[in-house]
Amino acid sequence: MARALRWLITGLVIACAAGWALPRLERLQHAVGVDIDPLSHEHVAAHLTTVFEDEERWQRFAHGLPASEVLRETLATPWWLFLVKAVYHRRGDPSELFAHSTARALKDHLLSLFIPAVVDLRPSQYDAERVRGWLAVIARHLRSGPTAGERVDIHRPRLWPIAGVDRVRYADAVAAALVFLVLVLPWVLVRESPGSWLFAVAGLGAVLVARDVSRQAGDLPMCVPWGRVFSDATLRLVIDTVPVGLVLGGLGGLAALPVAWLADALGLGSLVSFLPALAGCWAVLLGLRIVHGSGLNHTVNGIYPPDVNAAVRWRYVLRGDLVFGCAVVVVAGLSMAAAWWVMSFSDVLVLSSVPILDVLTFGLMAAAVRWVSDFGGGRRYLVFLLCLRKQLPYRLGRFLRWSHEGGLLRTSGGAYQFRHREFQRWVAERA
Repeated sequence: MARALRWLITGLVIACAAGWALPRLERLQHAVGVDIDPLSHEHVAAHLTTVFEDEERWQRFAHGLPASEVLRETLATPWWLFLVKAVYHRRGDPSELFAHSTARALKDHLLSLFIPAVVDLRPSQYDAERVRGWLAVIARHLRSGPTAGERVDIHRPRLWPIAGVDRVRYADAVAAALVFLVLVLPWVLVRESPGSWLFAVAGLGAVLVARDVSRQAGDLPMCVPWGRVFSDATLRLVIDTVPVGLVLGGLGGLAALPVAWLADALGLGSLVSFLPALAGCWAVLLGLRIVHGSGLNHTVNGIYPPDVNAAVRWRYVLRGDLVFGCAVVVVAGLSMAAAWWVMSFSDVLVLSSVPILDVLTFGLMAAAVRWVSDFGGGRRYLVFLLCLRKQLPYRLGRFLRWSHEGGLLRTSGGAYQFRHREFQRWVAERA
């Protein structure tokens, strides 16, 4: 154990930017500080000569490098050396870079050729102008907002404000209301003579759903890769939600007992007959509160951590909506069953005379309100695509994957990022 502990301590590597490094006097004892020096022009020339040993254009460029102070200073970092190789990898003469007298002009020239070089290297249905325009839209979106200048992560479900914040919110609210009605109306219409009050309640539920969805800021939705649907993570979600749903459902039914006794004492027979359906709905709402809380808790604490780039894959987001939606339905049914069982002990409530379809319809309405309102990341993304108006491609996932494979973007955990912060700034300002 002691040997393993010593290995863990001695094998620890801490890396940080130069501006954040601790002074030498405050560093860990016996720690070794490693400073990364800029690339020298000798190393750059040797590298290019080795990599492109059979190409005369690169040999001329490497031999002339010591004479250009601007190039020596620019190529002192790996990013700009990579950019030179990427731009002139297939064609062109890198010696034309000697004509630039300032570092700013040289960098602008390299950045302006980066996207065309990637398009030329990886032929596809995209042309350089469209790629530059689409990346500019994303870069400007990252630069806007309360955290301007700090955002670098590109999450597909978080790009929806590009299509217009109000437009997407209101369109999503309409879509959510329609989804709610699709879930609820079949249960209402299955009766031989449905009462008008059922349609009124369904309409009220749709309005409440639309109101809640229109107020949502669109935080990163839950993301469930396929390998974690049937895993201990889902089992933990069931263990956390089902028992509590049963308890809260029983409490909802228990709360209905004194209300029923009081209503019967006051001669309010209509309220007594309606109370089981109302209590079932209330029990479902109580039970689903814990599903929502546990779902967010699972996401925040990493029980469903995204794989590399999982958070930008729409099917993972849609799968997360479905998994938690199924949990909502299961807990809603168990909560209603617990409430019904508790109410069966009452002498006042005659459950045999209560239309079971009314109770199920009310419970389904409560479950649908929670499901549609809280778990709609995939729905909002689809609405976002419909509202884009050609600002981004409709096959956005394919475009981001192509950009990543071509080197324009990189991955960081569950998000895409621009290959370099300076490239992101240039695209936002100059494209």
